[in-house]
Amino acid sequence: MEINRAFALYFSPTGTTKHISSIISCGLPLPVEKIDLTPASFAYNPGSFGDKDLVIFSVPVYGGRVPDVALSRIKEFSGNRTPALITVVYGNRDYDDALLELRDTVIKQGFIPIAGGAFIAEHSIFRAVASGRPDAADISAINDFTEKAWNKLAGLEDISGETLTVKGKTPYIVYNGVPFKPAAGNDCIKCGRCADNCPAGAIPADRPNHTDEKQCITCMRCIKICPQRARKLPDMVYTELAPLFVEKCTPRREAEIFL
Repeated sequence: MEINRAFALYFSPTGTTKHISSIISCGLPLPVEKIDLTPASFAYNPGSFGDKDLVIFSVPVYGGRVPDVALSRIKEFSGNRTPALITVVYGNRDYDDALLELRDTVIKQGFIPIAGGAFIAEHSIFRAVASGRPDAADISAINDFTEKAWNKLAGLEDISGETLTVKGKTPYIVYNGVPFKPAAGNDCIKCGRCADNCPAGAIPADRPNHTDEKQCITCMRCIKICPQRARKLPDMVYTELAPLFVEKCTPRREAEIFL
């Protein structure tokens, strides 16, 4: 099957999903245009993708689901029998129904998933879990996925009848977010970097030391980019919850691919 253009769409508040998306892009034999869905100011109007385009969708997993804000931005894109690679990135707990949800979403938007993958990266909240991942073994698995997906696509004359089966179930697992949100401490200098970069628009530009807890998705972007390290989660997250989570989720999980 002839592919003339490739695009990588990713939602990546802390950068790990972007990193894995980039590894996939580098493994393809043609240039890939990268489209960052993360900023709250996201705006991109490519029109409809065609049947000679390839689109890579990459999203993180929150509570076994695709973040709502990522889904809403994916739904701004339309395909026309456009082949797609779908990937989810999670912090070594589980990805539950996220890959299935992503598959179902892109199908409704006119894309035809050819291959799917679930890959592991450092946990965004409890960073001791899957620390240093993706590592060399993960990168090898990602490259293997990319090669197999491309070879599958190249060998197809018509993708109309393609049906990709992935792990997951419906109704999707219920996820209502986490009950704790980042807050700015006394070290905050109100530089506004967090407000400018919050994917959910949960930090007011005129009051960057505040957080709209109803809007916040606890993506950890504000904590990661704060130059003063002034934004933090409540202490109990680290003193009470972290030891339990780390103990439960430390055993190594490996990538899963679906073709």
